[in-house]
Amino acid sequence: MKMLKNKDSISSTFIVVILLCLVCSVIVSASVLFLKPIQKVNAERDIQQNILKVANIPFNKSNISDIYNTNIIEKILDLQSGELSEKITPEIYNKDSLGTNIKYSKKLSAKQDIAKIIRRENFAKIYFVKKNNKVDSIILPIHGLGLWSMMYAFIAITPDGKKVKGITFYKQGETPGLGGEVENLKWQEQFKGKTIYKNNSVGIKLVKKIPDTKPNKYYVDALSGATLTTNGVQNTIDFWFGKLGYKKFIENLKEGDV
Repeated sequence: MKMLKNKDSISSTFIVVILLCLVCSVIVSASVLFLKPIQKVNAERDIQQNILKVANIPFNKSNISDIYNTNIIEKILDLQSGELSEKITPEIYNKDSLGTNIKYSKKLSAKQDIAKIIRRENFAKIYFVKKNNKVDSIILPIHGLGLWSMMYAFIAITPDGKKVKGITFYKQGETPGLGGEVENLKWQEQFKGKTIYKNNSVGIKLVKKIPDTKPNKYYVDALSGATLTTNGVQNTIDFWFGKLGYKKFIENLKEGDV
């Protein structure tokens, strides 16, 4: 009876709870440590998969990395000069997480920050796509705020920087069936062949009714019932093809300096 009484005491209950919490926290911590490398590999494969999609290169789940390594060359772009960096390699960029490092990014003013990203990295990892031993396209990462979420995409451009070859939104949290249609392949298809600049300004426009002009070089249908997400996509494109984004790099491409 004495033993039973001791087991039912408040102090015994506390000891059992504390031990249980310790065991659970050890299990959770061990799981996090064990799963972290797997999550990192899966995240890298997801990025590779989306780059291959926008590059229009076929692949399957078993050969993503092989196809990626065969066809894609990673480069680091200095966004301030518009030139490829010789000092910073993709390996250093990954290791030091330069894309998210405050030391290597620029705080944007309210006027500058039309895409609502707050800070713009000084260096960006971009991707050259090889086909038949030639550069077939260049893939640029872009992101900007929609109605509910930061939207992340890759946009492929021609080697001369004049036209879009494709776009894929791979991470967003917009309203399903409305703003979430940024991931609709049929909608994304409209961007192919669009001319990026018109009179030295961003020419691509998302509009509710496409003007009856042939050929249609600039216009993409706005997302139905998703005005604020559409505005977010437009602002994202305007920012990243503007002077704080890839404009200097594209000017260098046109002049053959890259």
